[in-house]
Amino acid sequence: LISGVVVNTCGYIRQEGYESFKHVAKAFDVDIIIVLDSEWLATKLISDLPSVKVITLPKSGGVVPKDAAKDKFRENKIREYFYGPRNNICPHVFTIDFSDVKLYKIGA
Repeated sequence: LISGVVVNTCGYIRQEGYESFKHVAKAFDVDIIIVLDSEWLATKLISDLPSVKVITLPKSGGVVPKDAAKDKFRENKIREYFYGPRNNICPHVFTIDFSDVKLYKIGA
């Protein structure tokens, strides 16, 4: 029996985006990553995830690269999600033991 899943990630591959990408790859125990038109990313992945086969492919013709404004917009939306539209929310990180977590099913 052979099975698999395609994990499509966003194009945010710098700083925290790259770290999140690596975390997803490890969590899903991926064995192949296809990188579109980024030698830098392919080289970094080969170095950081040596057990994963990295395949580099060129972008299809007609693909328009994203501009910096879109990247900044995405970054601002993520920040707004966690901190609120007027920075009026203060997110906190805290750790609890999984044994303290209680899961409930409501309904059928």
